[in-house]
Amino acid sequence: MIKINWDLYHMHITEGDLCGHLNEGFDQIGYVQLADHPGRNEPGTGEIYYPRVLKELKKLGYNDFVGLECWPLEGELTAAKRVAKADQW
Repeated sequence: MIKINWDLYHMHITEGDLCGHLNEGFDQIGYVQLADHPGRNEPGTGEIYYPRVLKELKKLGYNDFVGLECWPLEGELTAAKRVAKADQW
């Protein structure tokens, strides 16, 4: 069985409605990757409300790893604090 990398950053840019698309294609998710938009920085720096998206993933039954592919906006320590704040499953 082949699963895909769900890159929420790019999905937001090209399609929007992250929670709706997660519901529609949950059976295809192999790995989730994220960054905030604009700027591809850590969660909490842009327009995506990741606590809601992560809660939706949990509700759907996703219990695997979530990867970050982002650039810290104001240093690594601040980025780590923002990621922890968004980590509300």
